Amino acid sequence: PDMAQEGTLWFPDLIARDDSYLLPILSGLSWLWMVEMGAGVHFRNYPALRTAVRCIAASTIPLAATLPSGVFVFWITSNIFAITRGYVLRNDAVRRRCG
Repeated sequence: PDMAQEGTLWFPDLIARDDSYLLPILSGLSWLWMVEMGAGVHFRNYPALRTAVRCIAASTIPLAATLPSGVFVFWITSNIFAITRGYVLRNDAVRRRCG
């Protein structure tokens, strides 16, 4: 098995780019979700910063779309774990238990 045959769903080849743009869009949205979740009060205090981050997320989609699908599988998975970790660590019961 190699990366050219290990894909799934609509991206069967992990070394080919995703011509549907679905993986780059999901990657950009998951990155934006992660950053906005982590920024919290900073975005409320600095609306220009929020706008800039959203523009960066949108502008990276067409640039990153030239990358292989495998890169996006890694990025999306990593972002989902970071988002989940952020929500778990914001839970008061978890924070009390962990000290």
